[in-house]
Amino acid sequence: MSVKSNLKAVESMLVFWSMISEREKVSDLFIQDLAEMDEFKASFDSEFTTDSFRRVLSAVSNKELLNGMSKKEGRFWNYNLWMLEDMEFVAQMIDPLKKLNLDSLEAAGDVEVVFVPMNMQESFAKDGNLYINFFKTMYNEFENNTSIEGKEISAYIQEKLAEM
Repeated sequence: MSVKSNLKAVESMLVFWSMISEREKVSDLFIQDLAEMDEFKASFDSEFTTDSFRRVLSAVSNKELLNGMSKKEGRFWNYNLWMLEDMEFVAQMIDPLKKLNLDSLEAAGDVEVVFVPMNMQESFAKDGNLYINFFKTMYNEFENNTSIEGKEISAYIQEKLAEM
């Protein structure tokens, strides 16, 4: 059985964050395309929908506050603004995930570990895949490791795979 990594959502958001940091206009169509990605759709629920996602990214793109934000919308908005503060930091967060080797991990079947910029969830399993909130990954440049909730990323993933 194999465990594969999926960074499509993170890489797509990197394009979004880069465009904003370079003061480019992000089209509504681009935001709509992001919202339609399977990687993002898996994280939507009754409190944070495709429309919530689009409204938050539109507000971030236009550097606006979003009136009447729900708790999940507010968290997603804050996380996106955090990414825009330091694009070098974002690259430091993404780089180790690109190099992450999951070959030694064990799973009950073929599993895709999908890193997705989400609002409040740390991780969840759905349709045989493990979804991990990119915003919850922490890179420690002094120890040269990535962790989630204080656990080294591979150990964290193995623990979540065992729960599936």
